[in-house]
Amino acid sequence: MPRHPRKILVLFPTPQLREDLEKMNPQQYQFHFLECEFLSTAPPRLMGDPSELTEYCERAVQYAKTHLIAGVFYNFDIGNLVAAAVCEACNLPGPSLISVMACYHKYLTRCLNQPAASDSMFFAQLQVDSSSIAFEELPSEFPFPVYVKPPCSSYGLLGRVIHTRSELAEICPEMAQQYEPWWEMIRVFAQRYLDDRYMLERATNENVGAVMKSKPLWRSGTVPLLVEPSIQGASLTTDGFVYQGQIHFWGIVDTVTTQQGAVDQYAFPTQLSEKDQAQVFSQARQVLHNVGLDNSFFSMEFWHLQDGTFLLQELNGRMSATFRQLYRNCLGIDLYKAALEICVGNNPTLGQPIENKNFNGVGCRLYLSSHQRGIAKDVLDFPIVSHLQEAAGYTFTLNVQENQNLEPQGFHPTPLLEVDLKGKDRTSLEYQGDYLRQLLLMEKRTIAYQLDVVLDNEYTLSGEGLVWDKYCHRLLWVDYERQALMQYDLQNEEWTSETLPIPAYSIGVESPKSLILGGSEGVFRWKRNPQSQDSLITIASSYQGKALSCNDLILDSQGRIYFGTIYEDDCRIEQPGALYRVETSGEISCLDEPIGYSNGLAFSPDEQTLYFQDSVARRIYAYDLDRATGDFVGKRTLVQVPEDEGVPDGLAVDSQGNLWSSQWFGARLVCYDGSDGSVLHTIALPHPHVASLTFTAREKPDLFVITSRMTWTAGQHLAPRSYADMPWVKSGPLYKIHLDLKDKD
Repeated sequence: MPRHPRKILVLFPTPQLREDLEKMNPQQYQFHFLECEFLSTAPPRLMGDPSELTEYCERAVQYAKTHLIAGVFYNFDIGNLVAAAVCEACNLPGPSLISVMACYHKYLTRCLNQPAASDSMFFAQLQVDSSSIAFEELPSEFPFPVYVKPPCSSYGLLGRVIHTRSELAEICPEMAQQYEPWWEMIRVFAQRYLDDRYMLERATNENVGAVMKSKPLWRSGTVPLLVEPSIQGASLTTDGFVYQGQIHFWGIVDTVTTQQGAVDQYAFPTQLSEKDQAQVFSQARQVLHNVGLDNSFFSMEFWHLQDGTFLLQELNGRMSATFRQLYRNCLGIDLYKAALEICVGNNPTLGQPIENKNFNGVGCRLYLSSHQRGIAKDVLDFPIVSHLQEAAGYTFTLNVQENQNLEPQGFHPTPLLEVDLKGKDRTSLEYQGDYLRQLLLMEKRTIAYQLDVVLDNEYTLSGEGLVWDKYCHRLLWVDYERQALMQYDLQNEEWTSETLPIPAYSIGVESPKSLILGGSEGVFRWKRNPQSQDSLITIASSYQGKALSCNDLILDSQGRIYFGTIYEDDCRIEQPGALYRVETSGEISCLDEPIGYSNGLAFSPDEQTLYFQDSVARRIYAYDLDRATGDFVGKRTLVQVPEDEGVPDGLAVDSQGNLWSSQWFGARLVCYDGSDGSVLHTIALPHPHVASLTFTAREKPDLFVITSRMTWTAGQHLAPRSYADMPWVKSGPLYKIHLDLKDKD
């Protein structure tokens, strides 16, 4: 370790990059952040004059000389151009500018690597002005459809598929007009730092020098666009570094795309065979040799064609900062630490060659994107993003601001948010990705709703038995971890807590001063009397000599109590339970058995149907009732919940007669048609243990949901296979869901 910290100049620093680097060892590095106001890097947006890039580079050179900088750090495409120019001007470790430009300029890359691309590969660079295209380089036999993009850009900026030559002539002037400020920025920079004298002095690779001299790369007055066939195939990226001529690979990352061709996620490690991986590495070595890149990171993209071959897509002379967390999760390698080593001239020997690496599970960098236009907060649920970051430990990279106007370019959607995920396999990653899309993207919602966190503190731990007290206009529920009755006043937004007289799981509101409690010792009436001592009256503690352990309960309009029993210890479900009814006279009847694990109950609005959930069987039963007597006159299985979902737990019925079932282990609510059990809607929630739910009133469709941080050990075998891989909210918040429900005629 050096005696004094090495001074590192950081180009184009974002707030996140600054935060990440400042966590590095301060005794080893001292960071100097050179701010940039004319360019936003993720996603790229030009906010100033094109000449400001050259001015920024000159400022960086002077800063490096004045402050005795030891190395230049960058992680962005344009940043590697500036870094190379600074390193050459100040004699610092780094790649040559000409080799970096050979990577950044995609047309130049293809000219240098035509054999690596394909002997039959078509590509052309069109010079476009505001009204016409120079078609000289586009042969008449050029195959359509084609993919058109700027030769120097990032994030697929402005790229699009064009199907005919006439469409190309129509669209390219518009694309050129949009790209012109970006191109002017690069052109001015190149003319300043890549003049003829530089070419003669620095072009150590004869191929690069010859191509740059022979091609009209920096012509003024027109804007270049790269045209090549629209490729059908999978995409992948291999990256690593070159140090003193030796090439080292970190690995291969698969690009998973949407049906429209936009990036959905980057997944690691690759699913390629060892033979195919060796072929990719072989082609990559040849490409790096052709451009002459050295003492630099690289990131190289290939198409995996249907015939099994690999076709060069593009080359970047910088690290894939996007993959940083992927490699940290799966390999234990930190790309930023490695980049700091190479920028001061050291060999970043972090780990063994890829064939000797032990992968710690799989990971992906997921993109939540949208083609929607409008204000970002109407597309992405920003409050729930914040809730997940604070309560579940997610680390999101937000690419948009709440009030930002979204205007997707070409076929590329707007990348709203990025997040790194980890799991046992690709199926787990797919599960997690689908969950986050449903939770955070408004367009994925099958019904309009607003999800709010009402209460989340040290007292909301293990909620159960949520009910609406129509007499006192409050929410009541049990926190069974603390054995407390929780009360929330909606009007005043105030909550209180008091100790329960017995261990309880469920509550029924009988009157303003009387609650029905269900728990492990049976069913009880809790008489509340503010003026004197409360009284606790046993309603049902046994039936035909068998102890009754009550889970959920419900009261009908006649005062009858329906409840289900459960029997479990900390490790297993010991025996089935049953469904019971208690008459107002106190008579107990067993209505149905066996029930694997009794859970939520709810009545249809007319009380002619009782719905009852069995969590083990994953079923919702519908019992036809004789309303006068409370007797069953029919039973059917209304819903069979699939095994790859959570188990049914809480239950409520809305004013339309539809069922809302909360799924423990499932992190969601499912709305079913009350007559045929078909799925109408699903609502993803930030918490996996969705215990209970209730509507506040028929005329106001606010749905409240309580959750629990406690695990259900006895039912753990019922959890979906990817449940354990998810980072979940660790408390037991109370949520409110405002639904746009309309009564049936």
